[in-house]
Amino acid sequence: LLGQGFLQSFDVVVDRQAGLTQVWRPGSWPLSANWKQLRTIGLPGNLTGLLLRPSQSEELVLGILDTGSTHTVLNLEAARVFGLGKELPRKDDERSAGIIGVGVDSSAVTLQSVSEKMFYLGSADKVSLETGLLTNTKSWRFRMPRSRLEGEEEVAMPWPIAVAVGDLPLFGDVLDQGEDSIGAFSGAVALIGQDLLGQLSLAISSSGGWVAFRQ
Repeated sequence: LLGQGFLQSFDVVVDRQAGLTQVWRPGSWPLSANWKQLRTIGLPGNLTGLLLRPSQSEELVLGILDTGSTHTVLNLEAARVFGLGKELPRKDDERSAGIIGVGVDSSAVTLQSVSEKMFYLGSADKVSLETGLLTNTKSWRFRMPRSRLEGEEEVAMPWPIAVAVGDLPLFGDVLDQGEDSIGAFSGAVALIGQDLLGQLSLAISSSGGWVAFRQ
């Protein structure tokens, strides 16, 4: 598990085909033609964001990269944006147990899951913030640049995954801001885990503001 402090200090390449991990000085890794680069957005807590969409949707949601998470997780608003709400089982359905995650305080968090989907990851450098009011309190969300990115701005993941769905405490802990700032986060967001990040060889340059996948 490589923490954010380490990832902020080096360029890291996880080459699945060669079976090795390389650590480079920031900005020194030579990006070659068979790697596709995606531009990231910086988030609170030195976290990194990319855009995410399932193959059957034109809509985009910002995802937080988490190299330590096994599963990709959508919050309930992201599931609604992607039109996946109808796939969520009822609470009395035996499938409702879904996936058991771990909260920031090490407590168990029960997440629902939806059927397997193919996903794309895309550049997020054009994402902006949109502020407003939610029940008379300040709130904010991410504003997407448009529906669906152009082909050169996204990477298709080769295998489908069954994403988890739930409002993880992490989302609020990372994104909520005080009333003296822009307020609580009220939009769609996802956590991008190893079920997506581990499908292709991956390079991360936090200092350079990009990630790259071997094609």
